[in-house]
Amino acid sequence: MADEGVALDMDAIDDAMGVWLESVEWVGVEYGEGEMPDVLELDLIEKGSRSEAGRKAARARWGNRGPDSAEAKAKRSEAARRAAATRRAKREAGESKGPETDEQAAARMGKEFEAKRNTGEPIDAIREVAARDDYEEFIKAHADALGLKDTYDETMREGVDEPYALTRACEMIRARESRHEDQYIAMSGHERDLLRSSTNDFLMDGTVMTATPPYVAVRILEGERCKSQFETGRSGGALNPNTRAAQETAMFYAHPGMPPSARPTYGYVSMAAPTARGPAQYGEVRFELSDSVKSRATMTMGDSLGSPAVPVRMGSPVTERTASDSMGHGGRYGLGTNSFTFQQMSYAEAQIPGGWNRSDVTRVHIPSGDRGGDVDRAAAAAGIPVEYY
Repeated sequence: MADEGVALDMDAIDDAMGVWLESVEWVGVEYGEGEMPDVLELDLIEKGSRSEAGRKAARARWGNRGPDSAEAKAKRSEAARRAAATRRAKREAGESKGPETDEQAAARMGKEFEAKRNTGEPIDAIREVAARDDYEEFIKAHADALGLKDTYDETMREGVDEPYALTRACEMIRARESRHEDQYIAMSGHERDLLRSSTNDFLMDGTVMTATPPYVAVRILEGERCKSQFETGRSGGALNPNTRAAQETAMFYAHPGMPPSARPTYGYVSMAAPTARGPAQYGEVRFELSDSVKSRATMTMGDSLGSPAVPVRMGSPVTERTASDSMGHGGRYGLGTNSFTFQQMSYAEAQIPGGWNRSDVTRVHIPSGDRGGDVDRAAAAAGIPVEYY
């Protein structure tokens, strides 16, 4: 028993009181001495049910409660008031001791979605949504709380239906783990080692390239930034903003409605001749990009669109498993005896966040038949070296 007049540690009392108040609920009835602390302002305390376990815990904690002087009672009452105020503040803030409801989860996730809408940064909440078995119903029911918008105009082929894109992205995220496992198991040890070695060749020694038609090349050489299909409304490949947004959300966990200017543009990684095995449908003029672009770019072994490929960072080596996970369409069929054989059979796709402009170009590759043409003159005016092929 503590001696009368001994100074009480208010922090310790606060802690003890808080633990006690969290373990039991109060009702406006009288209890025997030693069963509960002296609390002078019971109107600050919530009414509720008090379990037998809670009653026993209270007796255990407060059966020997120290001196009963007026000063000690006042201090205990102040501790109770502080704890009650803390509980009231939590309640007013919407916090709950029970399980988080879907509405609360959506509101919490919505804050992260909104904070990272314009950044292109990974969003942890996307992983959380994708992990839910009811992800489709959850997105549909809580699109407003998540801050998702539908700006897609089918006639103009622009904007994004964000709830749709996120739903598709979650579908891809959930499916790819099993696909990757099946793919990895199906490969022989030799194939795994070959893929790892070839992927690392591209990541460490490859050059990031892009292919464009001449009229786009001239604009870039005159100072325009390379733009994504979300800005131009055109594409040499698949023009479908919703599909592309879903793919980028699945690959990078980025907001499905991030601004067009923040979206990646696409190129390829060259290991052999700089013009070798690029996606020819994008154009015959090839831009060779700087190491500063390579340092922020990612890569997949093959075409990423519609595939379960997970991009890997340029300049960073990979394991057999991460190399396998990075395979997009055509990746496996391009396996040969080395990376150069892969270059002849398929292509390694580069994803460049934030786009690029002529300051990132180290060399322009132009078909020999276009020597002296518009692209040649624009490159000369920009002071960028030219090679012909």
